[in-house]
Amino acid sequence: MMLDEPDIKPDALSSIAAPTLVIAAEKDMIKMEETKLIASSIPDSSLRMVKGATHDSYIVHSDALSDLVNEFFSHGN
Repeated sequence: MMLDEPDIKPDALSSIAAPTLVIAAEKDMIKMEETKLIASSIPDSSLRMVKGATHDSYIVHSDALSDLVNEFFSHGN
């Protein structure tokens, strides 16, 4: 299921009106082209990558993740 869901089309993402932070891992199981498509389909989105991380290593890299989120919100988002 995780590889097939959710099946959200880019035109549906384009209706998101809030500033959005899209975060991916450098070694994520989600393909980077898919992540870029998600980010480019959401108006006013920012794409950030956690270097050296895998999809589930957000626990190990929680400081890096926290830094990205804090940076996003500190710039008025």
